[in-house]
Amino acid sequence: YHNHSLENWTIDIDLGRLVPLSKVVLRFLDPSEGEPFRQVRLLGTPSDARGADLSLIDRTIAPVENQTSVEFNLDPNDEGFYRQLHILRIAVTDSKLDKFAVVTEAEFAALPLDEQGGIDYHIVNAAGTETKVARSIYEDVAPERRGRLVHYRRERPRLAAVEVWTQGDNIALDVVDGGGSVELTGTFGGLPGFDGRYETNFLQFVWSPDPRFEDRGIMTLDLGARFWINYFRMVGGISGVDEMVVRISDGSRDSNGSLKWREMYRQTGSAPNSTPWSGVSVGTSESGFEKLEQVRYLNSQIYTSQAGRAGGYNTGDRIREVQLFGEGYPSEVTLTSPMIELPGSVILGRIEWEADLLDSERVDVQIRTRTGDRLVEIVEYYGNGGDLKTETDYNNLPTSFKGPVVNRLQPGGGWSSWSQRYTRSGQLVTSPSPRRFLQIQARLLSTSPDVAASLHSIAVEFLPPVAHRTIAEIWPNTVEPREMSEFELYLKPIFVEHQPGGPPSRRFDEILLDAAPIETLSITDVALGHEGDFDRGQPRRLFSAFSADVLIDAATGDSLKIFPADTGTSLRLLLPEKVALQTASDDTRTYYRVVTEEGEQVPVDGDSRILNELTYLGLPPEEQGDILYFALRGRDADGNPIAEAVEEFAYHSLADSLQGEIRYFRRLVGKGGEFPFDQQGNPLTQGAYNALPRSQQGSIAAAGELVRVRFHASVLLNGTTVDAAIRDSAFPDTYQQVDPGDATALTPGTALSISVPLSNRVVQGVAIAPNPFTPNGDGTNDQAHIRFALGNLNAERTIQVRIFDLAGHSVWSERRQGFGEQIFTWDGRGDDGQLVPPGAYLCKIDADVDAASASHTSKTHLIGVAY
Repeated sequence: YHNHSLENWTIDIDLGRLVPLSKVVLRFLDPSEGEPFRQVRLLGTPSDARGADLSLIDRTIAPVENQTSVEFNLDPNDEGFYRQLHILRIAVTDSKLDKFAVVTEAEFAALPLDEQGGIDYHIVNAAGTETKVARSIYEDVAPERRGRLVHYRRERPRLAAVEVWTQGDNIALDVVDGGGSVELTGTFGGLPGFDGRYETNFLQFVWSPDPRFEDRGIMTLDLGARFWINYFRMVGGISGVDEMVVRISDGSRDSNGSLKWREMYRQTGSAPNSTPWSGVSVGTSESGFEKLEQVRYLNSQIYTSQAGRAGGYNTGDRIREVQLFGEGYPSEVTLTSPMIELPGSVILGRIEWEADLLDSERVDVQIRTRTGDRLVEIVEYYGNGGDLKTETDYNNLPTSFKGPVVNRLQPGGGWSSWSQRYTRSGQLVTSPSPRRFLQIQARLLSTSPDVAASLHSIAVEFLPPVAHRTIAEIWPNTVEPREMSEFELYLKPIFVEHQPGGPPSRRFDEILLDAAPIETLSITDVALGHEGDFDRGQPRRLFSAFSADVLIDAATGDSLKIFPADTGTSLRLLLPEKVALQTASDDTRTYYRVVTEEGEQVPVDGDSRILNELTYLGLPPEEQGDILYFALRGRDADGNPIAEAVEEFAYHSLADSLQGEIRYFRRLVGKGGEFPFDQQGNPLTQGAYNALPRSQQGSIAAAGELVRVRFHASVLLNGTTVDAAIRDSAFPDTYQQVDPGDATALTPGTALSISVPLSNRVVQGVAIAPNPFTPNGDGTNDQAHIRFALGNLNAERTIQVRIFDLAGHSVWSERRQGFGEQIFTWDGRGDDGQLVPPGAYLCKIDADVDAASASHTSKTHLIGVAY
């Protein structure tokens, strides 16, 4: 700045990624504070490589004076062109340096030192005129020959801001970090095309229908969310020799579960495709869409008509960067929480969230939950394009093509499906509880790019459970469709009788039964007692039918009341008292030992399942504990085997008949818990529990009385499930879900689902009565009742009944939503309200079913009208 050289008057800007630029604006300070660059050049390169050559992009033609900005338009003809740049250089090529403006000597002295510019020195020559000379000469002459001094203010080139106008935010940039993925069939990974660097690239092979090459040449991009997009570009390295097709999908799927694709761009083979204005070499393919499109997935495929190119080792195009641009907010974003470990045995109460829906007609927030007890660790292998590989394929990849190996926890067996969306904040959680883990999913939706939903928080209420756990089964579990059958539902509750630092289970006196799509449940009796009581036909309490909504215990006169539930055909059973605990014994109690020391060992895995050799070997090495071997030493007075722990060598030396069990232990890492075993892995008895130090005495779980509910029902749909839930009527905030399982040895059932012989028929059992009918107003047979059932449906569908005359003209119709048993009534009048003439008519029943395998979705029957 002070040496009068402009050689280093440059500003280099690293844009951080490859960016399509349309304009660069230099903004300077107000003239009172500084001056603009007098002359400037704009240079740049798409490369971020050290020492990359810079190309001249634009420059000023005339000196910049009295301006606060300089604009470089990189698309002067407004043709929608963008210059691809990563490094931008601003080079100052002219300046007045220290002689920007003449000032008086007094003004000069008043200037800050860094703004005091040069001084021109003059001497008086023999002719009496002044000549400008160097300061040294001026100071050497006699005072009378010294002329005037001209003072200058230094130029103050002050750049305030640099504006870089781009095409927008590249949605495809770092797509994997944003939750998306890139899958490129063939040898190479596609991730280099999404890192924002011109210097990296991927080779997309030519695809061919030849079976030898059909697994290469296709790139599929998952953006991780659904965006509004109107422009795509593939930068650099595209030869134009081959044909390229680009398709998009909004995530919709067909009946086979495959994505629905739409073609948006096709590059004709052998077409020149050089775009020198883009700032890159040749081969940028790009296209704008006619309108904003909702895009979750993008697919590109390269074809060739040249037989020699198909299957060639390096035939295809090298893609340096994929760029996608659009407008507005995403149209769909799905946020999924990690698996949240719940604090002990709790019931999930209300779920509440805080969200902003500025336009509820166009935006929405959908919240769902699911719960489970087990997590399993899986190992995932990724290519360097973020695409998932099998372990074998991963190991066969060259090292440079390998991505990360990720150990991830995912839900194991027994997790519930995602719940139906919660329609409002404050609803009760419908996912089963108590469970060990909870997962929450939030979908933010918008039908317009101009608006979006904002989600600020989600909270879930925890409530104490009425039982530690309750399992249930139903029998019979296979019946004939549409036949009235008698069922027995058994519930086996386990209660917390004692809990250090906490209350015991409240127990329950209310049962909710939901058997949708069964339309009618008819309760015949409810019984309670020990399993042995049921086996002898003498339950402790038996409530038999007294009326449709009351059952009576004949021995005590107590009543059990039946209420319709709030929704559907569910029934609520209110017992006169809470379900009792069974008499205390080692068979009806489970005693828990508190284990707090890291390194102690227990004979179960993290999901409380007894370890075996296979699951033991699957433990991390640091968790693999001892292995105990037991020899059989005879039997006790009750005939139970007597086992003694022995060394491994001694165990294997025993005869097979004397070898007892092998017990495997897991070493606790991090935290302990409560376990129903002593230190040798034996189940704790009451005596062993009482002998423990108080600090090690944990909870005591007690078996509750067995509950049996008998009912009659007609089942249409294969897989119909009778869901059961329990609660304490004094605390009606929420129900506790009942789990399917082996509740009793009295029946062989272990589930809550009912099977019927498989059939694809939808419309079944059509009956019209009376037929013919006489709509003459005499009160007898004035209406025809059209009865039928819809099978294989577990949700409401559109049903339409239409009446046609024999000429095919529609005379009457009725439409409704429903499933299961249906009754439509026709009074003999047409849609115009007039009675139809006597004669034969056609009654057509239609069910709107989207399953491709469904049959008999339409039925036609004759119906007669007489007067």
